[in-house]
Amino acid sequence: RVLGQTPVKWITSLTAYDSRGRAIYSDSYNEYLDSRDIHRSKLDVLTGRPEETYTFHNKDNEPSIVILDYFTYDHMGRLLSQKQRIGSSPVQLI
Repeated sequence: RVLGQTPVKWITSLTAYDSRGRAIYSDSYNEYLDSRDIHRSKLDVLTGRPEETYTFHNKDNEPSIVILDYFTYDHMGRLLSQKQRIGSSPVQLI
């Protein structure tokens, strides 16, 4: 509940987990700001490290923002690269 708002406004969220208890999906709606955020993760089955993440943000009637992240690791599990795509242009972050 957003305090101090009349009529009452809510922020609601949902989180889904895989069979090992790791968060792989979250969805949040903010009635006060009229915005919605969705986050999905594709995790490595054994280690739980993220391989891909998808983030969606929408506010009012504005165009949605979609962010895709791709991660690669070496044989010891150290992060080698992170590529991010916002819209249609990929960017190498690491």
